[in-house]
This record gives sequence, C-alpha cells and structure tokens, in this order.
Amino acid sequence: MSQRRMNIYQLVINLGLNELEEYVTEIEDFLEQRLKSFDEWFEEKTKDFSEEDKDTYGEHLSDEYHKLADAFPTTFRSSMLLNIYSFIEKELNQLCFHYGNRKDIRIELNDLRDSGVIRASKYIDKVVGINFPHELTEWKLISGVYRELRNSFAHNGGIIREQGIQKMKEKISDLPVSLNERHGELKLEKEFCYKFIKDARIFFNEFFLDVDQSNQKLDGNEI
Repeated sequence: MSQRRMNIYQLVINLGLNELEEYVTEIEDFLEQRLKSFDEWFEEKTKDFSEEDKDTYGEHLSDEYHKLADAFPTTFRSSMLLNIYSFIEKELNQLCFHYGNRKDIRIELNDLRDSGVIRASKYIDKVVGINFPHELTEWKLISGVYRELRNSFAHNGGIIREQGIQKMKEKISDLPVSLNERHGELKLEKEFCYKFIKDARIFFNEFFLDVDQSNQKLDGNEI
C-alpha cells in the first residue's frame, strides 16, 4: 500500500509543530542544566561547611534556587501553552480562509457568532462542508480543557476561583498539570507542552484524513 501524500498545508503545520517541540526541548534542557549546575556549585561551595552553616547559606540562596527550580519553568511552560494554542487557532483560521476562497464562499469567518477554534471548526464543518472530527479525543481536549487552561493563564495567571477548583481538578486528572487546591494555582509539569503538541499533531493529521475522505473537488483539484 502506498503511503498517503501530505498536502502543502499539512506539511507546513507539521513543520510548525516540530519547531515548537524542538524549542520546548531546547529550553527545558537549558533550564534543567542551569539547575543542575547550581546544585553542583552549591555542593562544592559548601563541602567544608557544617550542616548548620550549609543550611544558613542555602537560605540566603533560596530565591535563586526558586527561580531556577520553579519560577522560570513555570513561566516558560505557561507562555508555551499560549503559543501552542495560538498556533492551532491561527492554522485553523488559515484553513477556513483557504477553503472558503477555493469554494468561493461569500460567508466570512467573522460572520459566525462563536470565536476562536470553536468558530473555525463550525465554519469548516457547516459552511465549507468538510467533515470535521468533532468526536476525536484530541479535538475534545483542544476545544475543552486546553482552551480552559489557555484562558486561565491568559486572563488570570493560572489561578482558578474557589468555585471552579473541583471541576478543574477533574478535567486535568489525566494531564501533566497539578492544582494547588488551597490557592487555586495551576502548575504545568515538564511533559505538558510535549503532550499538547502531540495532541495537536494527531488532531491535524486526522483532520486532513477527513479532508481526503470528503473527496471534495474544485476544478479537478483536491481542496
């Protein structure tokens, strides 16, 4: 059986996801090495200290350790959450414009009531007429909990209000995300960005399979 040939849009999207994944690896490795170097430096610096003096000196450096072990990774991962989500939304919007133009559709994306990825999915499905994988697990994550996480970090710094803590706890139970229930603070673990990118890749690949299966033609060319 011959391997299915990707169209240019799928190739571009996969390249973009690969670049995001490579960037995540570069920064995660860098942050991990910085922390490791700090630990090694501290152990060498205090090798002749008494335990009491070592603890005292460690307290003076606690802010630096906190930055490397927690603050920097947290800031990076939350910003990558926004970047990955924005990438998905941008690419879906571009696909809407492409398919709308190819079919000479007069209805604009902005004419639909919804916004973001939800609006794009409805445009592709209802206006363009391409079967959209609404029931795909990865799409449900993108349009569901990933969207909620994105909104939480974008608008509230990853803090969940008290009344929403239990529901969010249930939604993130299978994701590399932790939730401090006392403070309502979300924390993305190291594997989160990789998981998000993987789910985005699976979704787009499935979407383009659906495009193929729709077998819609324009002037003898696949849309």
